[in-house]
Formats: sequence, C-alpha cells, structure tokens
Amino acid sequence: MSGSKKKPRKSGKRPSAVQPKKGKASGGRQRWRPPLKLIGVLAFAAAAVAVVLIVISKSPQGPQPIGVGDEAQRAVPEASDLAFREETFAVARQLMTDFPASAYPIGLMGTVYNQFGNSEEAEKWWRECLERDPNRTDVYEVLAVAFLRKGEYEKVAELLSKAQEIDANLPHVHRRYAEALLEMGKLDEALAAIEKEMTISPELSETHLLLAKIYLQRQDYEKAVAAYSQALRLKPGDSRCYYGLATASARLGQSDKAREYMETFSKLRADEDEVSTTRRMATDKMRQAPQVLAETLIDAGRVYEGYRQFQKAEEYWQRAAALDSTNTICRAQLLNLYKRTGRRQEALEVCGQLTKIDPDNAFYELLTGVVLAELKRYDVAEETIRRAIKLAPENAGGYRSLAEVLLLQNHKLPEAKTLAQKSVDLEPTARHYSLLSQACMQNQDRVGALAAMKRATELAPDSEDMRRAYERLQEGQ
Repeated sequence: MSGSKKKPRKSGKRPSAVQPKKGKASGGRQRWRPPLKLIGVLAFAAAAVAVVLIVISKSPQGPQPIGVGDEAQRAVPEASDLAFREETFAVARQLMTDFPASAYPIGLMGTVYNQFGNSEEAEKWWRECLERDPNRTDVYEVLAVAFLRKGEYEKVAELLSKAQEIDANLPHVHRRYAEALLEMGKLDEALAAIEKEMTISPELSETHLLLAKIYLQRQDYEKAVAAYSQALRLKPGDSRCYYGLATASARLGQSDKAREYMETFSKLRADEDEVSTTRRMATDKMRQAPQVLAETLIDAGRVYEGYRQFQKAEEYWQRAAALDSTNTICRAQLLNLYKRTGRRQEALEVCGQLTKIDPDNAFYELLTGVVLAELKRYDVAEETIRRAIKLAPENAGGYRSLAEVLLLQNHKLPEAKTLAQKSVDLEPTARHYSLLSQACMQNQDRVGALAAMKRATELAPDSEDMRRAYERLQEGQ
C-alpha cells in the first residue's frame, strides 16, 4: 500500500491492537482494553512458554562477495529494512483479509503507517477505524496526540470530548484536553479538566506540571509555586519545574528565589540537552524496521488470540521474540497462552528469558518459582520464591506462593502459617484468609482455621467454595 510521500512527525503514541471482548462496561458501553494481562495474581495457575525462537528473517545473509564497495555494503541494511517494512505491511494486510468485518486490523494499519513516519496516512486509517467502531478510545487519544503536536487544538478538544463520553475515567485524556484548552486560552475549562485528571492520576508529575502552568496563566502565582513544587517532588531534577518556579517567584517579587531557581534551571537544562541528544540518537537507532515489525506482530497476535486462533498468535509472538531479544511483551503473551494449555516446561523456559532480560524483577522470579512448583521441583521453587520475596518484601504474592509450596509438601508448617499470616497482613483478601485457614488446619489450629475461614466468607459472600469449606470446618468442631 502506498502512502503520501510527505513524512510528518509520528504522533509518538501507539494504539493497542485490542482483542474482542464480550460483555459491556459500566454504563452499558463497550470497553476496549489491551488484552495483555501478565498473569494477574500468580498462584499455581501460571505455566507458560519454552519458546524455540525461529528466526525467519528476510534480511540478506552470508558473506559479502569479494570486491564489494563501501556503497554496496551500506545498501545491505537498507535492503534489510525494506524487507522488514514489507513484512510489516504484509502482516497488517493479512489481518484485514482474515477479519474483513473487524475494526482492529484497520486501526493496526494506521499504527504501522505511523510507526514508519507517515502520520498523514495513519490518520486516514484511524479515522476509518473509528467509523467502524466509534468506541475505540485509544484511537481517539492517538489522533488527539497527533493534532496536539501539530497545534490543531480545536480538533484535539473535539476528539478527547468524544473519548470522555465513552469513558470519563481514562488516564491522560483529561490532561491532554486541558493542555489543548490552555493553548486555546480557555483557562477556566482547562483548570476544570486538569482537576478531573488529578482524581485519576495524581501521582504523575506531568499532571501537577500542567496544573502549575494553568495557575501561572491565571496569575495565581502562589498556587503555581505549590503545584510546581509538587511536580518537582514527583520528578526531581525536572528543569521545567525550576523554570516555572523562577517565573512564579519573580512575579511574586521574590527575586533572590527566582535567581536561584533560574541558575538551577540553566545548569539542568544544559545537562538535559546533552542527555537528550544522546537519547535521541539511541532512539533513532532503536526505531528500526525490525522493532516496528515486532510490535506489529505482537498486536496482530492479540487479535488472532481474541478470535481463538491460538496457533497463529503463537507463531507471531515467537517471531516477535526472535526479532527483539529484550522484548518482554511478546514473551508475556506467550506465557499467558501456554499457561492456559498447561505447557509447563515451555513456561519455565520463557520465565528464564524474562528473568535474563530483567534480573531484578521480583514478579518474574515469582512466576518462575510457581512454575517450578507445578513441575514438582519444590526445592528450587522454594529458593526462587524466597529470592522474589527478598526483591519485593512488600508484595503479598511472594509470601502467599511460598506458603502454598510449603503446605503442598506438608513441610515447614509453622513457617507456612507465618507466611500466610504475612500475606493477610499485607493484603487482607478472602483468598489470603482462606490460605491462612488451611495453614492453621495443617498446624492443628482448628480455632484459628475457623476464624480465618469465617473472615474469608465475609469478604467473599458469593463464593460457594469458601462457604462449603467454612461449613465443613464447623461440622468438624
């Protein structure tokens, strides 16, 4: 498919390829969510992938012929990128062929054009996607970002108003809406929008930074100082905060503070410019055709998975993993897929890949321990889960999983009870109280078991399993 020769800047945001979901969101509207859920709670249900990564690269291979000049050698990566680009579009076109009535492939085609720098063509596909499915909030948002960068603020406001009608609690949408309103000079409306964003994502420095800018424009300088200060607490060393503080302090007549802030700003800005140049060069290098292809394969695989074409989804995610040795998303998708099919040995190998990519990630260690336990390799499982607890001591999942491993072996029972209690202390859920009840029973503590199961049934009154377990405990008294 050919697009415009003009290469506008990319919007910088990638809408998700969303798998079809049944059911309605609150308020009767269909909610669209990315299907990536990296094993929500991690008990013994995890079991994922041993990916044998088969490289299907179309790139030129093998040694160069004798006498090849520099110019010909430089053409090799270009030819390779062209092959990856063609494959990327082929994936998107195949998706459209396989699901002609679906909006998902159309949205993905827009994303592909955007990733290759043709935002003008991308916008055409995203608009067609919205015609097919007007509830795609992610597409409204990505279009809004594109128009925000081009300074077309009225279009931004229009798009994000529609997104808010579908879901008023989406993160970032109200902030971008407020940014457009601020640029349009609608300060009161901008303030109302950013205050709404505060209730959704108050932990983000960008939210407080935009609030500060709005206060500055409204000449409410003391509130601007407070908002800039909060943004700085959330993101220390942000030069934009110091510039804003310098401006607001100067307007308040605090010349000494303003001078100090401006000096800090100047120093930080010089450092940031240097880092930004290095990062931009690295990013430009990273944003190569193989990475775009990998991301497209991941999104397309999600669509195939949503239509229960699991073999095709698996092939795409394996291909993405082969293209990008550090991509955790495709491996997480494979992990979920194999988890449902009970392919535990493969799951263990994927866990190994994830921990190699991010060795300090407690979640990956915990996943590995759970899968090892399912393979009945209890000693190694116990050691691995203890390592996960050490990495994330405030995560209840580690204590819960280790308690389950020990109880399963009827081993180190007093410690298992302590661990179960710790999981309750950190997350007092019905599941954790049920585990504590089991630990008490295996430690011959019937009173404690009964009390814990009673609390579990109170927290999950609709659970038949917990109600029956509680009744059995009562009968055994």
